[in-house]
This record gives sequence, C-alpha cells and structure tokens, in this order.
Amino acid sequence: MTIRGLEPLLAFRKEGKLPSRTVLLFADPVKPRLWAKFGDCLLMPEGAVTMKDDMRVLVGLDVILLAQSADAGPFAIFNKLKEYARSVMFVVLPLNDGYIWDKANGERAL
Repeated sequence: MTIRGLEPLLAFRKEGKLPSRTVLLFADPVKPRLWAKFGDCLLMPEGAVTMKDDMRVLVGLDVILLAQSADAGPFAIFNKLKEYARSVMFVVLPLNDGYIWDKANGERAL
C-alpha cells in the first residue's frame, strides 16, 4: 500500500528520479493532523504512514516522522523507516523530543 499523500512522489520515483528534498510524514494512521507546531515552525506533513505501507518510495531520501507519542506504534515505524531512508528524524509532538538516525552516525537523541 502506498503511503497516503505520497502518490505524486511515487509517480516521480517510477520515472527513475530522486528528489532532493526531505519528506515530512505523520505517524497517526487513524487521524492524521494537517499541521504540527515544532518550536517556532509550523509543519505540514505530506502523508500519514503505517507499518503496512510500502516504504520503498523513500529509499535514499531524508524523512522527518512526526508523532503524538513515542509508544510502540510510532517507534516501530521509525525503525522500519531506517531500512529505507537515508536519514530519519523522529519528532514527538508537542514534547519536541525524539531521535535522529542516519547510516553514518547511527541513532541519537534530538
């Protein structure tokens, strides 16, 4: 299943292209938020991701994953994203807490 909201990215990737940008996702498949506040920034997620989604569209991309909690569900999505993305920033809102991961440096707290 394609990540909801990322259909244009999937079409772009099927053309063999790799966008040079960060993908912003929300880890709440039941009720995805249209925006989230992080510090003084207003973030607008592009899609809502679940464990059942096909994450191959994110291969080689930088991903920011927003979640309302760091419980087992969102944390499992964070770990699955690490198998595909170049880097993943996992931000728990409204705590502005979380983790960042990349292949070169591993996982560390924000």
